[in-house]
Amino acid sequence: TAERLNAISSLYKHCESPDLRVVAEALKGIGQVLVHYRQSIRAGTLSSSVQSKVRKWVEQHGQAYHAVLAKLATTSNPQAQVCAVRLAIEAARAEATEGLGKPEAGYQ
Repeated sequence: TAERLNAISSLYKHCESPDLRVVAEALKGIGQVLVHYRQSIRAGTLSSSVQSKVRKWVEQHGQAYHAVLAKLATTSNPQAQVCAVRLAIEAARAEATEGLGKPEAGYQ
C-alpha cells in the first residue's frame, strides 16, 4: 500500500539521528522480507491469484527500498553512507544468489 511505501521512505529522515543502528536494522529487515517474497514467487508457492499482486508489491517495495538506500548513500553523514553501501552490497548479493541457476534470474 502507499502508506507502507511512505513508511519505507520516512526511514531516511531518521538517518541523521544518533541511533543509525535502528535505521540500519529496519532497512536490513525490509531487504530480508523482499528476498523471502521473491523466493516465494520463484518457487511457485503462491496461488496464481496472489502471485501477480505479490510480484507488484515486491517491485514497488523494492524500488522504495533501493531509493532510500540511494538517498542514504548521498547524505552528509559518513556512517550513513557506509551503512547504505553495506546494505546495497547485501541486497545485490542476495539478488544474485537467488538467481543462480534459475531460468527467471532476470526478474526484479
